[in-house]
Amino acid sequence: MAARAREVRLGFLSCGIGVAGVAATLRGQPAIPSWQISGTPILSIGGEGSPATEFLRIAGVHRSALGHLAVVNGGSNEIRVFDRTGKPAGTFGRQGSGPGEFQRIGSAGRMGDTLFLYDRSLLRVTRVLLAPTPVLLGSFQVLAQGGDRGSVSLRGQLGDGRWLASTGISPTFDGPPGVRRLPGSVGTIAANGTGEMQWLAELPSGAVFVHNPTGNLKEAAVGLIGFSPFVYAVASGGAAWFGDSASDSLVRVTPDGRRRTMTLPIPLRTPPASLVAAALADALETDRNPQGRSFSEARFSPKYLPKHLPYYESLVAGHAGEIWVQEYAGLRSMAARYLVVAPDLRPLAWVEVPPGFRVSEAGADYVAGVHQDADGVETVRVYRLARR
Repeated sequence: MAARAREVRLGFLSCGIGVAGVAATLRGQPAIPSWQISGTPILSIGGEGSPATEFLRIAGVHRSALGHLAVVNGGSNEIRVFDRTGKPAGTFGRQGSGPGEFQRIGSAGRMGDTLFLYDRSLLRVTRVLLAPTPVLLGSFQVLAQGGDRGSVSLRGQLGDGRWLASTGISPTFDGPPGVRRLPGSVGTIAANGTGEMQWLAELPSGAVFVHNPTGNLKEAAVGLIGFSPFVYAVASGGAAWFGDSASDSLVRVTPDGRRRTMTLPIPLRTPPASLVAAALADALETDRNPQGRSFSEARFSPKYLPKHLPYYESLVAGHAGEIWVQEYAGLRSMAARYLVVAPDLRPLAWVEVPPGFRVSEAGADYVAGVHQDADGVETVRVYRLARR
């Protein structure tokens, strides 16, 4: 693991205002109302065995002004468009390196009815008009890179055309033993993808450790601890939002550089024994060798677990500049709830979603996203949203 001066020890995971401070903050705030989604989806796509609706690694679900649904299917590097009834209407993209082709779609977003897709292998942004038959609008190379701060991921477009980006360092086996936070950064890239990245913040990201019980480097494993925090960033309403999920804070920066920070009304929680046991069982199900099982058992052991769970695990751009903050759940199979925050940093509502479902896009009267069942099968769902 790279020995960097800005690495942060695991003790950072328990920072913040503390349990008493969180309780006092929560007591001092007015009650936050709940908004409801429909009991059943108003549209569900997938799960019936048709090749057109078999999804893998969905990178985004976006609804057009006409009600068409664009599903960015990372497994096949294509956009699949469905009409209001869920019937296939058109596709765009395929594996390759030419115009309208992709090697690895790393992120997707939208500005109106224009989708942008960032290919992390080709370092290229492709812009597509969201229509029944999607239309290629153009593409450009992202030449601005993170240098020694790691690989770049695009997180949306700001109101002045610049791109919001985050960077992260991959874990390696070198460096001192023990748990450490890898560094992460958030910055902006010029609208045409050139020039130097302009940094907004440098924050601790994932928490990793090297597991080497035999002392033989060939048998060592490196990876994230259980319930690791991360740096999250997203653009919404033309502004940048970002934060370290080990902290109860979110930062909003407007294109003119104005910066505000909010304290999230999310309580500090220790990892419950039931969650630890369930997460370990999930990990062991996929481990096929003794080395992998030993690593999973170690990363969910008391020695390496954080003292406190992260506060959140995703940020989603919402309607009219809102941000949807998913409170940390720990397992995809668990129900989740989202805190909706207004552009002026006011908490607007809590929204609970069913187990297995996670929000990809939040509109004025709907949420669209991906449901994953116990076997990992992905389906697309749209729910009606009542803002009251």
